[in-house]
Amino acid sequence: MINLLPPKYLKEENNNRNKILIWVLILSLLLVPTLYSVKLFYQNDKVEMKLKVVRSELNKLDKDISKLNKMKKEYKNLQNNLQKRTEIVGSEIDWSSVLKEVRVILPGDSWIKNFNIYNHNLFRITGYTLNRQELKTIVNKMGKSIYFNNISIDFVKRKTLNVSNYDKTQVIHYQLSGVIGNDKGDNYEVE
Repeated sequence: MINLLPPKYLKEENNNRNKILIWVLILSLLLVPTLYSVKLFYQNDKVEMKLKVVRSELNKLDKDISKLNKMKKEYKNLQNNLQKRTEIVGSEIDWSSVLKEVRVILPGDSWIKNFNIYNHNLFRITGYTLNRQELKTIVNKMGKSIYFNNISIDFVKRKTLNVSNYDKTQVIHYQLSGVIGNDKGDNYEVE
């Protein structure tokens, strides 16, 4: 085949083709990174949204964990309180042994007017003795006894005792209080 076109025309056609190719190349060089950056922008946006969701869920988990830790502490406290309550309520007191111990503790010149027990294991003793030394002996013996704890003297008074068929006598009137058995509390005031 013979080319009948003038050579100038061929160069112009090549020039136009080159110009078109250059423009296509420039457009593709501009378009590809632009499209890629738009794609990255939307992917980044999706990842940020997922990250927000994850952070909010982690915050909820942190709150739940702190609540769980508080509940664990409360559970341990309740277990300890229940154990203390079981120790207090479950401990049986042998009252005959307690009364025998009171008889052993009291000297011959002392006597009890009232022996009250309240709140399961707290006691109050009101009585008389002829002198302060015997009261001191009573308190010391009660403090060493396995049946009595936290002994305190509520009051001590000197008074004249006048009982029918007996002579008037100067006595020491006293009141002692404390705990019978263990000193862990009573039914109503468990820690």
